[in-house]
Amino acid sequence: MSRPSACYKFAGFKGFTATSRNPGSVARRSHCTERDKQLSHWVAAGKFTNPATSEFNMPAYSNQGSRPGSDAFIRLARAGALTAIVDFTFSSVLVTVFYHSTFARLWQGVASVPFGSTAIGGGTRWTMIGIGLHICVAFTWSTLFLGLYLTFGWLRRVVGTPAGLLAVAAVYGPCIWMFMSFILIPSFTGRPPTVTYRWWVQFFGHIPFVAVPILTGIRGFRRIAIPIASPAVD
Repeated sequence: MSRPSACYKFAGFKGFTATSRNPGSVARRSHCTERDKQLSHWVAAGKFTNPATSEFNMPAYSNQGSRPGSDAFIRLARAGALTAIVDFTFSSVLVTVFYHSTFARLWQGVASVPFGSTAIGGGTRWTMIGIGLHICVAFTWSTLFLGLYLTFGWLRRVVGTPAGLLAVAAVYGPCIWMFMSFILIPSFTGRPPTVTYRWWVQFFGHIPFVAVPILTGIRGFRRIAIPIASPAVD
């Protein structure tokens, strides 16, 4: 009986091939990175969650070559920046194209929530303050989800699939908008929200344009498949 062979398939990692005589060894081809080395160690150690479902038993902060704190910072920076850009584009297009308002009026309106009506018509300075507040809000909600992601293993498993990510986004996005419109904004303005069709546009728009970028940025863009061992050959 010959030794069993193994076929290691990495989605997006091209630095390694497995030797046929020793499934536990991994031969370096070219440009081996520290992350690739760690993945090869997991392969050799057999750290798989479930071979039938082809999932790695990866930690929440998967790059063990770097400190967990630095990995969390990368996730946060990626999610906050992505969310700020996507939601900025969505809001700007929505207001200027469909609501026939102006770019400056939109972001001055954002600034007017904590700073009052002085911001409306206040010029470029208040427009930039509104954009800055928008970025702060994007990073705040990204930070909250990062904490949940690092704390709960079941949440990491759910958002690891496209369907699971969309399902969580369908809950997280509307929750963000309801908290903002019913609690945060009225705490500054002293006025309850007016639920019109524009309110519902924001309610559903927070799913693809706020929650999905947050979840995608925190989870990461790359999915990894585990090695699949072929059966022994007689």
